[in-house]
Amino acid sequence: MPKPVYIICSQGGSEDKNTGLVSLFNVVEKIQIIESPPPASGQQPPPKTPTFRTLAVWMRADSDKPEDEFEFEVALSVPPTDREIVGGTGRFSFTKPLHRFFLDFFGLPIEGPGTLLVESRIRKVGDKEWLRQSYPIFLERVQEQTK
Repeated sequence: MPKPVYIICSQGGSEDKNTGLVSLFNVVEKIQIIESPPPASGQQPPPKTPTFRTLAVWMRADSDKPEDEFEFEVALSVPPTDREIVGGTGRFSFTKPLHRFFLDFFGLPIEGPGTLLVESRIRKVGDKEWLRQSYPIFLERVQEQTK
């Protein structure tokens, strides 16, 4: 069975083409929901939700063979109702000891304060149970500062 290594969300990152090392910047731990008055007639409202990138890393177990095929999902549980949104799905094989999943989220449907849970799931094709790892992002409502 593969093992979860880590999952993290950030506003950006890069991967060095020569070494394969990943750098992340602006790690997202909290998102402030700013309440603001509606825009004037004819104006576009500012974007209300940030963009972030999820990086999840899984490690192949000794019993996993390179030809074994796995399914993956990255999902969000959105407060306050814990509505689930699946943001990415697919299949992969462990060609190296570690496998990385990057998924960018744009324009999140944040409905209110609470804990936004980002979850990475994998399972061997044909299995019913998912292996899971999750990352919480705290959502808090704040009033817009007037000038």
